Amino acid sequence: TSLAVSPFCDLIAAAPKTCPRVLVNRVLAGIDYQQEGDEEIARVFGGFRFNSATQRDVFLPGDCDDTVAVLCRRLGWEMQLQRKYRRGTM
Repeated sequence: TSLAVSPFCDLIAAAPKTCPRVLVNRVLAGIDYQQEGDEEIARVFGGFRFNSATQRDVFLPGDCDDTVAVLCRRLGWEMQLQRKYRRGTM
């Protein structure tokens, strides 16, 4: 996964501490070194900590396009997303 190599893995830690971080992917990736769990998952400095008390990080498993479509539908953004697809800006 791209989240295991620089420069992409650096983007995770670049988000301000007050900013929620969402990983939409088929599998876990970009996990923080201190996060417990599967040792097969690539670890990065400042990575995702899905079980932290702050609940800053969210993992949405699945295909990116499908998951974003569901998220937009639930947030009431479905029409805006469809317009962006039609215009080719997505």
